[in-house]
Amino acid sequence: MRDVSATGIKRFSLATVRSILILAKDFSGFEEEVLAKREELLHFAQGAIGGLKVNVAIKRIDSEVSDIQKKLVELKNSENSVSSPAKSSQETTEPTEEKIKESMENFQLCSKLEALLLRKKLLNSGDSPEIYMLRR
Repeated sequence: MRDVSATGIKRFSLATVRSILILAKDFSGFEEEVLAKREELLHFAQGAIGGLKVNVAIKRIDSEVSDIQKKLVELKNSENSVSSPAKSSQETTEPTEEKIKESMENFQLCSKLEALLLRKKLLNSGDSPEIYMLRR
């Protein structure tokens, strides 16, 4: 009787050890799967954050473009109101310091506007959030 129970215990022990080894193997695979899913989730979260940053950048560019357009309209209106037909031809042909400053300001605003619109075009043309974040 002792031999039967010793053999049974030995078989039970071996079966238990095999079951534990199978579970360990399964859990190790599960851990790799979880790590892979965690990695995928991390990439997804990074992409989402990058997308939000791109959207914020586009909104900021739109705001700056709007401000520049308003300034350009103001410059144009002030330029039109300053030039009047009553001035002599000599006064209108000679550039004054004020006119040069206005022209420079106008040129700078137009250059900045062009740069902003090109940056927005790059963002809208398919830059992935990852590429955008690398450029920043």
